[in-house]
Amino acid sequence: MGKITSIVFIYANFFTKRDFERFGIQYFIDKGYDVKLFNCTPLCYPKFFELTKIKEDIDLNSKYNISSISQLITYIENMKNNIHIVNITFYSKETHPIYEIISKYNVHYSSLLLGLLPQIKTLKSYTKSFLKNIIPTPIMYLLYKRSKDNPKYLTNSVLNLIGIKSTDIAIIAGKKSNHENNPLFGRNTKYIWCQALDYDNYLLSIKNSRQTFEKENYLVFLDENFVFHPDFNRSKAKNPFTPEQYYGILCKFFDYIEKIADMKVIICAHPKAEYEDKPELFGGRKIVYFQTSDYVRNSYGVLMHCSTAINYAVLNRKPIIFMDHSKLNGTIWQVYIKEMARCLDKTPVILDDVRTYHFGNNFEVNEKYYEKYIDEYIIYRKDNRDKFSWEILEEYLSSIEI
Repeated sequence: MGKITSIVFIYANFFTKRDFERFGIQYFIDKGYDVKLFNCTPLCYPKFFELTKIKEDIDLNSKYNISSISQLITYIENMKNNIHIVNITFYSKETHPIYEIISKYNVHYSSLLLGLLPQIKTLKSYTKSFLKNIIPTPIMYLLYKRSKDNPKYLTNSVLNLIGIKSTDIAIIAGKKSNHENNPLFGRNTKYIWCQALDYDNYLLSIKNSRQTFEKENYLVFLDENFVFHPDFNRSKAKNPFTPEQYYGILCKFFDYIEKIADMKVIICAHPKAEYEDKPELFGGRKIVYFQTSDYVRNSYGVLMHCSTAINYAVLNRKPIIFMDHSKLNGTIWQVYIKEMARCLDKTPVILDDVRTYHFGNNFEVNEKYYEKYIDEYIIYRKDNRDKFSWEILEEYLSSIEI
């Protein structure tokens, strides 16, 4: 038993300067921890790693690309005993080796659920689909029948059955996080109430009071890099739009709303988007990078599909216009759009044709619904509203021995 001296961040995507800041890496370093970053993308998604060109602009010597199970085992074995892993991955067939090794060496680790969005998929249906993918049907049926009144622990029991240990710490945000079916959360998991990662940027924006942003009356579009997002290389999802279709539809709508609202639209680019050589995509409109929190805070309102950056709009009490399209019918994107809109008492605008541009109460802010959204999806513990997530986590890690 001893105090935690090393922290390892494990991820299976790409870790940019933005992630370095929002996960408080420098904060942990300044606190005296030996901090390492393990990029397991080459191990879990080798083709995605090869095809996707994302700049990991992080100046940190202790960052390693993990391309094999043996390599990950070697790093784990060579580290001191008092380590804690902040696991930024989700459990899946692809990431299973990470959890298998963590379990085999009984490494103390935490899992994050800080970007939860409203969704309508039930716990029971999730449980069934999860079980079918990992254990034989007869065992699935018996476990499901026995634990049908508590599907959360059912899926956790299944993971334990195949040798995957429950997460030691669940880092969660809004009230809904605690009820979300996560197979990694077990009976002995310690819940640490933090806040959605966007909330940390929101605090920074207020505390820094940066003055480099626009102060004019404008609307912002929360870009999701919808057509060019690198995750399409990793998943089996097919994009319903061609670039010409998608950006043509957007610009037509932007032209319309700029005219009726007498405000310009500014594009808050997705962190992984690269539009520098494609200014024509948004009709020559201004595109800003890594300043979403500032621009939303000083805007009149927000245009969006289903970006997690909705948190900035809700926290700053901005009117939100949700944008839908018939090409999204039956997709997970439309599910999120409709459910997010419903949570804020709004109806999405259908972008198919100018005749379907009905705004209803979208230019209004219903304080009751906005506050409920903050409580359920952004930050539940009111006593934490002046703290950063990494401060809350470090306070707990420094108080325990493993």
